[in-house]
Amino acid sequence: MSDFFYYAAILLFPVLSFLILEPVGARWGAQHKSFYPPPDIKARSERNGRYVWIIKYVTLSFLVIWLAMHFSLISQTFGPHSNEVLLSVTWGILGGMFLFLFRAGYRIAIPRMRSIEYQEPFLKGPTAFWLILYFLGGFSEELWRGFCIAATRETQRDITHAIIWISISFAAAHLGGIPGRIHGEVPDAAFEAITGVFLGCLFIFSGSVISTFVASVFYYTGLFYYLRRLAALSPQQTPNPSPATQTPLGSRHSEPSMRIQPAAGPRSPKCPDCGSGLSDSQIDIVNPFECPACRNQLFVSPEYNKRIRRACIVLSFALGIIFAFVRNNIILFLWGPVIGFFLVPIAPIFCKRFFPPKVEDYASHATRARYLEL
Repeated sequence: MSDFFYYAAILLFPVLSFLILEPVGARWGAQHKSFYPPPDIKARSERNGRYVWIIKYVTLSFLVIWLAMHFSLISQTFGPHSNEVLLSVTWGILGGMFLFLFRAGYRIAIPRMRSIEYQEPFLKGPTAFWLILYFLGGFSEELWRGFCIAATRETQRDITHAIIWISISFAAAHLGGIPGRIHGEVPDAAFEAITGVFLGCLFIFSGSVISTFVASVFYYTGLFYYLRRLAALSPQQTPNPSPATQTPLGSRHSEPSMRIQPAAGPRSPKCPDCGSGLSDSQIDIVNPFECPACRNQLFVSPEYNKRIRRACIVLSFALGIIFAFVRNNIILFLWGPVIGFFLVPIAPIFCKRFFPPKVEDYASHATRARYLEL
């Protein structure tokens, strides 16, 4: 196969991403010769553009499958171990956890990421739509990645250089369209390329597109829920009632004087003192925390955290045993502690959402404990 085939495979995704345009914004831009539409056109373009991503992913899937079948690369595209579903899913879950934790470390190392994340495109739009898009996008993107790696091997190219180029194309494709999959600033695009490198290495290591698909869906869905909770798209805005502190409209120093609290869901725990709902991001299951409404100190019983730890330990060792039996290699049992190391810190994020803890008043608990000691 020629070099053209290799480069065409790598450029397929970003080219589709930039060429399939949203019609409203594209028509306005062509008529006015401008890339900066007015707010109403921009809002319509962003709303329609989210659904254009579905067209992009469906087109990408059909093209990749057709090319892979035409050039007899379908088995290499899916990977030599794609029939080992259980092991592939396990590697995918571990890969998604690693990406999620690595993103947290990246956020600490580059503080600017925190402000960028509040502008991510997936903070707008229906939740169901983004979940469908992550599922469809994970399938299409990882199928394309597997096809690119198969093309690399078929043309006898260096796999290390290929993974780097595939990852750059992956990040560039996520910038295409209005809105893109990411906000587009340099730290955000850089991490998207790092994500592409990791998923490419995971495909080579596991030999299955199932692993990278599960890792992609797990990571992007987890990030979606985490940032949506953090950004609190349905804020409770409490304006400052004091007219003395208000600044005249139009002043250079005018700022909206309001306190924004994350919205609590119907199943969220409530403060035992004032009855206000508490969102997941406001609850600390390890240390006492403050109720944002009444400012009283609250806490979660240590037994809740112990149960999560016990469940993580049992699950991690069970997966270690499964690895050892599936691959018939007792050394793979050592993956149990490794899984537990990643599972213990990330499990509370999801447990707080699906199994809300009971919140108690810290002062009354401390008083009861003191009387019990006496």
